[in-house]
Amino acid sequence: TTSIANYSTGADCQSTLAGIAVALEFLCLPIAVGGGVVLTPGVDPKQNALYIISSGMLVERTPSYTLASGLLGNAGNTIGFVGYCDPDTPGGRLLASKPGDTFLFETAHVKVKIKARVERFELSGHADREELLQFAVQTGARSIVLTHGDPLARAWFAQQLAVLLPSAKVIDPVPLQQYQI
Repeated sequence: TTSIANYSTGADCQSTLAGIAVALEFLCLPIAVGGGVVLTPGVDPKQNALYIISSGMLVERTPSYTLASGLLGNAGNTIGFVGYCDPDTPGGRLLASKPGDTFLFETAHVKVKIKARVERFELSGHADREELLQFAVQTGARSIVLTHGDPLARAWFAQQLAVLLPSAKVIDPVPLQQYQI
């Protein structure tokens, strides 16, 4: 089972789907994740899940920072980056590291040996919707999650994908819900 988990700290935080992710700012404390999973710095949640999150280059005190501090020490995990990471950010430093190196999540007070795969996907944010649609169709994906754009834009993609890739499961996620992919 694969799930998409949207994050909530239970405080006055704003959840917005942006890019391919859900973005929240919070202090490095345990946070609740959809489905009752709690993220704690340095602890692998051991879920068979896909976490789609954004925090601008794995910036400190964000869900991605806390999650990465738990995932990085497990060889069965992969941490993927999309787009540019400034070399002076935790994301940039992680991308420059090698398997077996020790990585410090300073504000979370976690030091971990890098065992997880760390990947970078070179995708441009400068494509029009027809190019994005063409890319999705070329992949032949079985499932596509729409996580960016206003409701009308996501509806357009869902309609186009239904015609051009009828066998694909297209999901327009609702915050704090889990989905089977």
